[in-house]
Amino acid sequence: MRKKILGRIISAVTAVVLSGAAPAAGGTADILRNTVVFAEESNESVKYLDREWTKENGITTLQKTCTEYTKLSNLSDSIGVAMKDGWYVVDKNITFNNRLGVLGDVHLIIRDGCTLTCKDGIRLATKNPGQSASTVKLSIYSQSDENDSMGILKADATADGTDDTKKAGIGGDENETGGTVSIYGGNITAKGEIFGAGIGGGKDANGGIVNIYGGIVNAIAGSDGAAIGGGIHGATSWVENRSGINIYGGETYATGHGFGAAIGSGETIPDEKRSDLSEIHIYGGYVEANAEVGGAAIGGGAHMENPVIYIHDGVVRAEAAKIYEDGNYYGAGIGSGSDAPYTDKIFIYDGLVFATSSDGAGIGSGRNSKGGDIYIDGGYVTAIAEGGGAAIGSGRDADNGYVLIEGGTVIAVSEMCIEKSEYLKHMISYYSPASNKGKCIP
Repeated sequence: MRKKILGRIISAVTAVVLSGAAPAAGGTADILRNTVVFAEESNESVKYLDREWTKENGITTLQKTCTEYTKLSNLSDSIGVAMKDGWYVVDKNITFNNRLGVLGDVHLIIRDGCTLTCKDGIRLATKNPGQSASTVKLSIYSQSDENDSMGILKADATADGTDDTKKAGIGGDENETGGTVSIYGGNITAKGEIFGAGIGGGKDANGGIVNIYGGIVNAIAGSDGAAIGGGIHGATSWVENRSGINIYGGETYATGHGFGAAIGSGETIPDEKRSDLSEIHIYGGYVEANAEVGGAAIGGGAHMENPVIYIHDGVVRAEAAKIYEDGNYYGAGIGSGSDAPYTDKIFIYDGLVFATSSDGAGIGSGRNSKGGDIYIDGGYVTAIAEGGGAAIGSGRDADNGYVLIEGGTVIAVSEMCIEKSEYLKHMISYYSPASNKGKCIP
């Protein structure tokens, strides 16, 4: 259910097109060719909201003016049309029936009362010659934050009537990672095809870098990819040892389908258990993540190690394994998916956090996964395990990690464990296969 953020926690440019060939079968990403298309230049100024985040001040919103841009309505709706290096403005309702591409560093302003509909999604062409995952960027802006007037983007890779090319709603095609997507405002919906992420990588591809500063973001996974992050068999991001997903503000709703995480990595196959070397940071805003089967709501897909997770502030609601009845695959609310080779570290410093699973831990490891370390040093944290997992710690039939709680208000609820305290120095909750009972050790 959608919620409001509590007190607001809660330019000339060139277009390029393909040669006109239909997308090739077999899964490799098509090449965008440098063919110049007429694009009208306009100097009528357009205002937009820009945002930045600092540790000291949180989110700062600035009204800025763009004077050199291309109207997106001047681009033809043809196979492989793409925006290239510069600023674009959506000044009326526009529909692209073909996949809209991005090359270089693109900034897109959606004016109030306008809707951009991309029926085959938006491709960040990171595999195009001269492009890479670090150079292809899409930044999206609105003119206001009013729900009934701010600009709308619908990027549904399945709306063209096909669901077999395995691409992200906003991001990569099959075997293509997803560049950088930064959302500063707007009402954004991104839905991936089967095995693709909502925002991030296509099938067999890692996710990109995703930064959310404001607006309303509704990301929906294709089966077994993440809603935000990797496609199936893909890690959260192509970056290593730094953050791939950063949420600073706005409202984020991530819905996983199949065995991928809602926010994090896609699923990988059982015999190919993989590590994930990126990070997820949540600094503020309202975040709601729902995983369907064996993936974590925030963290790893099934059989995949989770990225390191940091929750610095904000309102976070993470729910995993809410519909599955088989009893074998359960990810954690926050942490690893089921059957993960390892559960990497989880840090919670502040915020209002609610995490729940069934046979996975509320916060910790999924079922039958190797445990990891959890550190809580602030905030209001509620963790619930509805089945055989621990509220905070390990999932059912999983190895236990180390749990250190040094601050905050923590409520941990499992079959046999209920704890509430203003200050908990040490608390470990875990499932014991030998006794079939959970335990709390204060």
